[in-house]
Amino acid sequence: MAAFVSPKSLLTVFVGLVAATAGTVATAQSSNFQLTVDRAIVYTPFSPNGVPDVQQPYTMCSGEYPIQLRLKYVWRNAFVEQVYTEPVGTLFPNFFVQGVSPNPAAMPVASVGTPYTKFVDVGMITGPVNTAGIKTVTFRGRGAFNSALTATTNVLIETLFPPSGTRYREIKTGTVDMPLRPWFGWTGDLSATTYRGDIARCDQQTSPTAPCSQMAFEPLVTTCEDSDYCWVTTPNYHQTAQALTPSTYYEYRVLGRNVCGINAENFTTHPRPVFKTAQACFTSGGQIPDGGSATFNAATLGLNPGSLVPNLRLTVHANHPRISDLRISLTKTSPVVFGPVLIMDRPSAVVGGAACDGPRLQAAFADGGAYANTACTTEEPVMSGRIAPVQAMSAFAPAEGAGNWQIRIEDTVANGLAGSLVEWCLSADVPLTATDFVEPLITRTGFED
Repeated sequence: MAAFVSPKSLLTVFVGLVAATAGTVATAQSSNFQLTVDRAIVYTPFSPNGVPDVQQPYTMCSGEYPIQLRLKYVWRNAFVEQVYTEPVGTLFPNFFVQGVSPNPAAMPVASVGTPYTKFVDVGMITGPVNTAGIKTVTFRGRGAFNSALTATTNVLIETLFPPSGTRYREIKTGTVDMPLRPWFGWTGDLSATTYRGDIARCDQQTSPTAPCSQMAFEPLVTTCEDSDYCWVTTPNYHQTAQALTPSTYYEYRVLGRNVCGINAENFTTHPRPVFKTAQACFTSGGQIPDGGSATFNAATLGLNPGSLVPNLRLTVHANHPRISDLRISLTKTSPVVFGPVLIMDRPSAVVGGAACDGPRLQAAFADGGAYANTACTTEEPVMSGRIAPVQAMSAFAPAEGAGNWQIRIEDTVANGLAGSLVEWCLSADVPLTATDFVEPLITRTGFED
C-alpha cells in the first residue's frame, strides 16, 4: 500500500529544493566574481606625483598626502551586472574615501574561459584621528540587481608621520677642540628610515650661536647644497670621512627622514649644535693591541719660533670596545723633553656614576675639565666633551709649541679586546699647526710599539 503524501509535504520539499538550488546558483555566481587589490599609488613629499606600490602594506602619509588604491574585479558570469564598490564598515575617523571611479562598474557577459577584468580606483585621505601603524581596510563589490553577488578584499595600510625632532648625543653644542674627522651620534627615531646629516662652516668665527651658516633648512634632496659636508645614513651614527678645517667653528644638524618627509628642524631644541675643531690634528688608524701598548709620534709648528704652549689641550679619538682598559700619556720629545704626563688612567665607575665599559673615546683633555669618572656614560661614545687629565696639562706651559710630540696608549687588560687610535690633536692658546714630519723622519700618521 502506497504511503500517503500530503500536498503540504510536497510543497515543503519543493521549496527546500528551490532554496538549495538558489543557494548553489548564488555560490557558483559568487565564485565567478572575485575582487583583489592590484596596487596603490602613493603620494609623498618626495613623490608628489605619486609612485606605484605593488606590495602591502601600502604607505599612507598622515596629513595632506592621499593614496589611490586600484581594485581588480574578475567577472565570469553569463549575465550583465552593475557592481558598486564600497567600504565595509566606517573608515572614520582614520580615513576618508574621497571617491570611487567608475562606480558602479559595468560587468558584461563573460565566461570562465574568457573572464572580464575591470579596474576600479579608490582615492583616500587620512582622517582627523590617525595613529602610526598598520590598519586593515575592507572593500566590497556588490551587485546592483543581484544582492547575493558580493566579493570582498582586505587592504593593509601603514600610516606614517614625518620623524620627530633629533636628540643629539654627540657632538653637543658648544664643544671645542673636536677632531677633524669627528664621530657623530644621535638618538634614533622609530619613524625614521634614514638620516640626512649636514655640516656647515659658521659665518662668524668668534663664539657663534646657531644658526650661524647659510645652510638651508630641511632639504628634500641628497646633494650637499649649502653645507660643506653631508651624508645620508641608516644607523644613528656617522664618522666623517672628509677632514674639516682646523680651528674652525661649524654647525651641524641631523634630520630623520622617511617617505612622508623629514623632521621639523625649527621645532627641535638646539636645532644645530655648534662646535669648534682642534688646531693640529693627526690621523692615525694605528692599532692598540690587546694587553699591549702603542706610541704615536707627530710634529707641530708654533705661531712664532720659540713661542710657548699655554693652556695645552689634547684631543683623543680612540675606537676601543672598553675605554676603562686604557691608559694614555703625552710626552714632548724634542727639542726639549717634557713629560710623560699621565692623561687618562683606566677610568671606572664611581658611586652614582656609569662605568666606562662602553666603546669609543672622543674627548678633549684640558685643565679645568670634568673628572673622567663622572664623565662616563652608558652610550657611545662612553666618554666625550672636555675632560680633566690625571696630571695637569700646565706641565707643558714652559715648553715650546713647535717640536715633536708622542702619545702613548696602553691596553692594560688582555681580554681579547683590541682597538685603534682614529685621530689625535693638540691645541693651545697660542695656535699650533700640524707638520708632515717628525724627527727622525717619521710621518705624522706613523706609530711604533
